This record gives sequence, structure tokens and C-alpha cells, in this order.
Amino acid sequence: MFTIREISELAVQIEVNGEAVYREVASKVSDSALREMLEGMAHDEHQHAGWFKRLGADQLASVQEADEALEAMGRALLAEMLGTQTFSLSAEELGDAGSLAEVIAQAEEFEKDTIVFYEMLADFVADTEVASQLRDIIAEEYVHIDRLNGYLAG
Repeated sequence: MFTIREISELAVQIEVNGEAVYREVASKVSDSALREMLEGMAHDEHQHAGWFKRLGADQLASVQEADEALEAMGRALLAEMLGTQTFSLSAEELGDAGSLAEVIAQAEEFEKDTIVFYEMLADFVADTEVASQLRDIIAEEYVHIDRLNGYLAG
């Protein structure tokens, strides 16, 4: 179902999607603090996408030849782990939200789904430097959640 290259491409798409939506919503909000926060998050997502684009499939994991049954089992596990994650965030959905709290909740859910995926991906990373950089990205995604919650509470 998923190859290492497909997983890397999915990570790029997640980040590109997040950047585009945060930028679009930022361009439509009147609150300067919210706009600045969203633009900052968009910048982070852009940086994350660039990092994933620079990674080669060989850097994501040291994959040895496995028999078809083992490979199928791994793919089934990955599909199960990602099955409930949508990895989608759209400006229309955010724009249709009835309140600021709903906007924040939708963005937070997107960030949480991304974290789940990256934490799962980290389990397949053999290169310690790449694993460290991936953990840094995960930490930044947690910061996004904190910013969203801080804005709502503030």
C-alpha cells in the first residue's frame, strides 16, 4: 500500500497543504495577531516541506529485502495506523467554521494528525541525524498546537 517514497511524498503534501491553508486564511482575517500567528505557522510548514523534499528515500529507512508476507503485514499496519487520520485542512472548512474556537479546533486536529504520522514515521528512520531533525519538526508541530490554544485562551 505505501512505500517509503510514498510516505515521504505524503509528508511533503501534508506540509504544502498546511502552508497553503494557513496563508489563505491569514490573508482573510482582520485580527493582526491571528494573521501573524498563521503566517508564522505557514512559514514553518514551508520549511518542513523543504526538509522532506531534500530527503532521499534511502535516508528515511534502511529497508532490507523482506518477503512479501512481511511487507504486506507492514503495509497493513501502516494503513491501520493512518486510517483515521485525514491530513486535510481546507480554507473553505476553516472559513465555514461558526466561531474562532471551531477554526482553532480544526487547525489543531490537523496538527495532531500530522504529529501522529510523523511519530509513526520516526520509528522507521535509521539515520540518527534524520531522526533528530524529524523530532525537531514534531516539536514544532506541538508548538503550533500551543500557539493555537494560546491564541484562543489569550
